[in-house]
Amino acid sequence: MKKSKKKVYQYSPYITVFRENFSNKFLKRKNFHSIFLQDAAMVILENTKKEVLFLYEYRRGIKKKTLGFPGGHIDKNEKPLDAVKRELFEETGLVGSNWKLLFSYIRSGTYYCGKDYVFKAKLKNKDKKKIEEKIEKKWLSKKEIIKKLKKNKFETAGILASVMFYILNY
Repeated sequence: MKKSKKKVYQYSPYITVFRENFSNKFLKRKNFHSIFLQDAAMVILENTKKEVLFLYEYRRGIKKKTLGFPGGHIDKNEKPLDAVKRELFEETGLVGSNWKLLFSYIRSGTYYCGKDYVFKAKLKNKDKKKIEEKIEKKWLSKKEIIKKLKKNKFETAGILASVMFYILNY
């Protein structure tokens, strides 16, 4: 089989879909597809009470509001840490300190679908700055997070993985 890759759809910089033929020692596929999504970063932000900031936002894919962390897409030539600091400020007006990369993951092993970077930070400022986005915010204790986890309130894979990592390690 001849290897080939053809772009079939693009909405730059967010998504590109390819149709391809490929073969390797594990698999051979004809007219398979690859989905490339823009990389993103998010932050688990703790205040002085060790509560974690969650945002309650509408997500088109699941057609409802759900809990998530501040974060967003990484712009071209932007570092993940710079992107998450920018997104935290844009979404909340807050600034973090003591930044630490906890882990990163690929959204889909089959299709790739981009990479997410998960950071942890401490709340640096208490005063609100001008907020670009109007998003409902909730500070939750570890006990409240565990209750929501047991009630299946975290509906997307990245948030679920990040919550589990946080609960197990902090």
